[in-house]
Amino acid sequence: MEQLLGRCSFEDQSFVLFIGRDADLASIHSRVSQRLGVNMQENILKYRLPMDTDVEQVLLDDGDVQAMFDLHKCQGTSFINLQIHAVETRCLSTHASRQSGDRQPLDRSTSNTQGGSLETTEPIQLPRSSLELYDRGQGAESVVPVLTQYSVSRIHSVGQVFISKELLQMELTNYAIARGFNWKYLKNDSVRLTVRCNVSVCPWRLHASVIRGGPQFAIKSLNNKHTCGCDIMSDGHPRTSKKWVGNVVKGKLVDKPTYRASEMMSDIRQEYGICIPYHQTYAVDLHLQTCSCGHWQLVKIPCKHACAAIGSNKEAVTQYVSAFYSTDVYRAAYERNIQPIPTFDMSDPPQPSEVLIKPPTTKRLPRRPRKRRIHSRGEVDHAYICSRCKQI
Repeated sequence: MEQLLGRCSFEDQSFVLFIGRDADLASIHSRVSQRLGVNMQENILKYRLPMDTDVEQVLLDDGDVQAMFDLHKCQGTSFINLQIHAVETRCLSTHASRQSGDRQPLDRSTSNTQGGSLETTEPIQLPRSSLELYDRGQGAESVVPVLTQYSVSRIHSVGQVFISKELLQMELTNYAIARGFNWKYLKNDSVRLTVRCNVSVCPWRLHASVIRGGPQFAIKSLNNKHTCGCDIMSDGHPRTSKKWVGNVVKGKLVDKPTYRASEMMSDIRQEYGICIPYHQTYAVDLHLQTCSCGHWQLVKIPCKHACAAIGSNKEAVTQYVSAFYSTDVYRAAYERNIQPIPTFDMSDPPQPSEVLIKPPTTKRLPRRPRKRRIHSRGEVDHAYICSRCKQI
């Protein structure tokens, strides 16, 4: 049985373990408890995504373990980074029910940070595995790509916690791509996020807010039922922005700096089942100062794709312009005298005394010649006399 190497860490402790695709979450929790002495009923296990090490995913059931294994295999990585995090009291019931396989609906009233209550709907009935095929109306024989299947269960219930608002937005995008629908913002600020399905008659809606003024966001209400049919198929998706494409492929660019745009399009098609236009798949290397469009290498000035990458790093574009365009290099080029090139294969030029300069050949132009010459700039053509003072 094929296995991947993993490292589980908690505070200043860590140990190494091997994880197979058929491993169950309960056995992993048992090994963690034995080695680190951690009560997994009060903590939760997460792993870092191989394509974005700043993003963490929660392991809630055996299907998530299979999804984690297949995701790392699909990305070509052989190391799994596991971390243990404490679970808040209000999320312990959800965590325990997911571990035991109980799919009963959650309590319909969930306390928010202001002490009120939020009405919630029953959580979506997740598939038996995160990799169970999800039919998007293309027939029972259609196979959904691995990462699309993996994203289907990322948004599942009230009380789900995300380490940041950016992570929640990225998961919403992946979830919408996997389910084949689009969403729109109703509220979007630093403390709350409310979205609904782009189809007005569809009841799907999600509301999340910040936890105790920190960066973490928690889902407070969720209606996870669709009546719109989810008819955005694999030819394209409106949520596949350039930022999303960058987050998807930046992990592969580290391992393969010569990653071409055609390879990006092919991999995204294979992994997510969607087609993206060519103008969204440019690979920019800020260290080597190259872009797959070739413009940066040609003129030594960052192209628009490089400017977008530089701006995402909050850096100045002028730092990446070649030194050939600086005034220091220009002055250094003309610092010394430039001597004329000698002409050994030509005779010596004649001396001025030997040259007879003839007047230019003139020819009478047709029509009557002008009697008034063309005045020079600033020359007065006509003198105007004042009728009162009789002065010019």
